[in-house]
Amino acid sequence: MSSAAIRPAERSEGARAVWMFERRGGVRLVRIAGQLGLSEMRLLDSQIEQVLLPGERVVMDFRAVAHLDYRSLEILNRRAERLAREGGALALCRMSEYVRAILMLGSSPGLMEVHEREEEALASVATGAS
Repeated sequence: MSSAAIRPAERSEGARAVWMFERRGGVRLVRIAGQLGLSEMRLLDSQIEQVLLPGERVVMDFRAVAHLDYRSLEILNRRAERLAREGGALALCRMSEYVRAILMLGSSPGLMEVHEREEEALASVATGAS
């Protein structure tokens, strides 16, 4: 397992969320903590864009996310669409009922799976089932 430390840009003044990228086999795991607002999601997405390879499979761990701004769901949906177009996949895991309710209100059906456990999400995208 390789991981990257939280970058200074992710800790910029006023930032309400932090994240860390890890590699689990052939899957990119993104662990997120804090409040994921629109500006944080834009920054996260641009950093995901910098590290992803075409067709990569991604799991986003929302266990430590206290809030998800519904306006950021458009960015998440676009990322899932792009990954799918390139032969990759996106799965989400370990979110609170509150965050899950926000996600269900604004996410595009069928673009990404939501799992209770990280292992399930990793297995889902690793096998291409997402």
